[in-house]
Amino acid sequence: MVRPWILVPTKGSVHVYWMLAYENLEKPPGTMYAMEWRYGVPETRERLVFQALQDKECTHIFFLDDDVIPPANALTELLKHDLPIVSGIYFNSLKSGVSAWVGDKTIALEQPTRLVGVDKAALGCCLIKREVFEKLERPWFMFRIEENLVESEDFYFFDRVKKAQIPLYVDMVVKCGHIRVWQIDAEGKLA
Repeated sequence: MVRPWILVPTKGSVHVYWMLAYENLEKPPGTMYAMEWRYGVPETRERLVFQALQDKECTHIFFLDDDVIPPANALTELLKHDLPIVSGIYFNSLKSGVSAWVGDKTIALEQPTRLVGVDKAALGCCLIKREVFEKLERPWFMFRIEENLVESEDFYFFDRVKKAQIPLYVDMVVKCGHIRVWQIDAEGKLA
């Protein structure tokens, strides 16, 4: 039986578009939900995952950030792949393109296949099997600032995933909107 936990790191409030998208999200029976806002995003992700993993029936972690608007079938489509990690796509906050990277370059929105192997992705609409967290040592998420390096908790996590040789894919069909000061729709246009 599949029992995902939907985890939402937030800064304390969510947009009405997000609330509507969450209400319309297809969820398997038994899906659990947790939202947290008292800490920074890396610490919040860490605490939420730790909480979800206390549930021995938890099979997957589904991160759904409070500024990402998924299609209604996002979770069910990602679950169908039965992969260790698979992410939906959206335009990233860096304004550099899609939320998936090979090396230091974002991938193109148009791809020849639905599933694309990547080095890094954003965690805003990302499904991760429980076993991934059990394989990696904590902390899973950390924001790092060092000389000539600024690394988000997403990139920190996926650097560790790559070192553990865990494959990462993005599903080019699970296109999400991304709310910033403006909203970027699934095609990269301002909405």
